[in-house]
Amino acid sequence: MLVDNSPAKVRFVNMGEVIPIHSRRTFSREEAESILPVIRRVTEKTASEVEELQGQLKFVPHGEPLYERIYANIELAIRRWAVKISKLGCEPRGMWLVDFDAGDGWYTWRLGDDGLAFFHSHEARPGDFSMLVPGLIDG
Repeated sequence: MLVDNSPAKVRFVNMGEVIPIHSRRTFSREEAESILPVIRRVTEKTASEVEELQGQLKFVPHGEPLYERIYANIELAIRRWAVKISKLGCEPRGMWLVDFDAGDGWYTWRLGDDGLAFFHSHEARPGDFSMLVPGLIDG
């Protein structure tokens, strides 16, 4: 908590929950859902950055030094995204696809999903959305 020392009053400002980083973790559904807004924000920001760079790439001839620089920036943005997702204890499984280890399988979120819509076993291939998470999608 921070202290607001403005004149005539002192109040405490809640800065939110601290999210541990640099640790592999197992998530309950509730824990995964609570960190999902951070995952979504990081992913949306990076996806937007990559989309803008891809738009620039369309106007530069392949093989030009500028093309190579823009392409390298796209790769760098994606690698940084993957590192950020990993630092939050999740697994980046593909382009804008994130798995949360639940112990007996993975909750999966992908850019564009409203929430954790899928669950798959540890043995399943990444992206095998074989089981819907109950209560999140009407079916």
